[in-house]
Amino acid sequence: LEKQQGWIDGLVVTGGEPTLQPDLAEFLRQVRRLEVQTKLETNGSRPETIAALLEEKLLDCLCLDYKAPLDGRLARAAGVDPMGEPAAAVVRSFALAAASGLDREYHTTLCPPFVDEATLEEMARTLEAGGLWVLQQYEPQEVLDLEQAGNRRYDQDELTRLEAIARKHHEAVMLRQGRTPRSREKLTDGL
Repeated sequence: LEKQQGWIDGLVVTGGEPTLQPDLAEFLRQVRRLEVQTKLETNGSRPETIAALLEEKLLDCLCLDYKAPLDGRLARAAGVDPMGEPAAAVVRSFALAAASGLDREYHTTLCPPFVDEATLEEMARTLEAGGLWVLQQYEPQEVLDLEQAGNRRYDQDELTRLEAIARKHHEAVMLRQGRTPRSREKLTDGL
């Protein structure tokens, strides 16, 4: 990064799950010293880490996976115990993001067994109004449990309907098909 100073203005820390790294805060402190903006992409399973990073003002943007409604369906989509700590931790991370004042992104993978039109409508009504909501086409070759998630992808007409549902409730929505964004109403500045 030091060699690229002046060429790079933003750094995205992603994973695996980056909040599992014990030296994450120190790494972000070093990046900040170089006057580079930082964005963290996380599944939200470690709100205490997110809170510490927010407290130290080490982030410019916080991106959370929004796999399913923040109830028992989230646990199923994430493969965790619905009554256990991981699902509750994600709910706390969403609250931290909403209260942070930072640029925020929420990423939803449109996987048919987990996110249908009714589910997306519910998710849209409960997601806080701020931030960019990125809807991503499901890619079966990139999934950990193909048996649970299946091979089916939404077709273009279905994606258009899902995007319209999200836009009823949010101004900043982007539909990503493959790896190329289709619409860019709002992108996070510099990141």
